[in-house]
Amino acid sequence: MLEADSKLDEHGEARAAVGERQTQLIANADGPAVAAEAVLKAATAVRPKVRYTAGGRARALGVLRRFAPAGAVDAGISENLRLETVAVSLHRTLVLG
Repeated sequence: MLEADSKLDEHGEARAAVGERQTQLIANADGPAVAAEAVLKAATAVRPKVRYTAGGRARALGVLRRFAPAGAVDAGISENLRLETVAVSLHRTLVLG
């Protein structure tokens, strides 16, 4: 993972939580074969589409973005990344000291 050039101590707990969640998501992600299949499909299509999705999560997110309000999509992404927990922790650190 990429690391920040300069890290603020106040963000340490939030940074660790987001990093842990990223590691979990990457461990459970679709393999490279899924992306390779989408690339092959795009490369060999007689009439290529503008976009190709690779994997179930990408397909579900595309459907969600098409039919759900933007706020619901943002809330779903935040929930999946567990950002509410990070925000509460960061707020507690900054405000309550």
